[in-house]
Amino acid sequence: MSTTPVGKILREFREQRGVSLRAAAGELEVDPAYLSRVERGLQSPSRPLVQRAVATYALSEEQSSELTGALPDDVVQLLLDHPDVIQEIRERFSESG
Repeated sequence: MSTTPVGKILREFREQRGVSLRAAAGELEVDPAYLSRVERGLQSPSRPLVQRAVATYALSEEQSSELTGALPDDVVQLLLDHPDVIQEIRERFSESG
C-alpha cells in the first residue's frame, strides 16, 4: 500500500502539540492502532477523522487545506484566472520533469 502525506501531516501536528499517539487517538475518537496506521501511511484517513483533526488541532484554513489536499480558495481563483500557468507549473515542479 502506498504512503499518504496526510498521515505524515497528522503526525507532525500531533507531535507539535506534544501529544502521544494514544492520547491523540482519544481526542480524535479513533482506535490508536488505526491512527498509527494512518500516520505511517498504511491506511487512508476517513473523512470524519480529518474533520475531527481540523477541529481538535484548531487548524487554520491553510493547514486544513494542506491536510485535506484541497487548494486554498485564493489559489483556485488564481488558477481559474490564469489557466495558462498550469502547464508551466507542471513543467517547473514535476518530479519527472
